[in-house]
Amino acid sequence: VYTTSTLPVGINTIKAVYAGDAVYRRSTGKLKQVVNKCETTSSVSSSLNPSQSGQAVTFTAQVTSAGPTPTGTVKFMDGTKALGSATLSGGLATLTTSKLAVGTHPITAEYLGDADNAKSTSPVLEQVVQ
Repeated sequence: VYTTSTLPVGINTIKAVYAGDAVYRRSTGKLKQVVNKCETTSSVSSSLNPSQSGQAVTFTAQVTSAGPTPTGTVKFMDGTKALGSATLSGGLATLTTSKLAVGTHPITAEYLGDADNAKSTSPVLEQVVQ
C-alpha cells in the first residue's frame, strides 16, 4: 500500500514492481490515475447596493476550494460586458467602478482557474443604480 496526495493534475502512470524472491518471480503492474482540478465556488458582493449614478461601487469576489487556496484572475462581468479583472489575494479580488449606468446590472465574478483549481462563476448579483 502506498498513499500520496502529491500527484499533479492530469493523467499519471503509476507503476508497481515486485522484485521477486526464491519462490515468486519478478512482476510489474501499472495503471493510469487521473487527477482532476479541485472544484471551486465563487461569490460576488457589492459595497453599496443600491448605488447612485456616478457613485463608486466596489465589487468583491471570493473564491474557495477544498484544495489549495485559489490563485490567479477573476473577471467581473455586467451581463456579457466585462467590467474588468483583478488578481486574487487570499481568495479575494476587488474591482471598483463608478461607470455603471442607471438601471439594474447582473454582476458576476468569473474565476479563471489555476494549475490546481477549476474555473467557476458566481451567482448573479443584481446591482441597482439609481
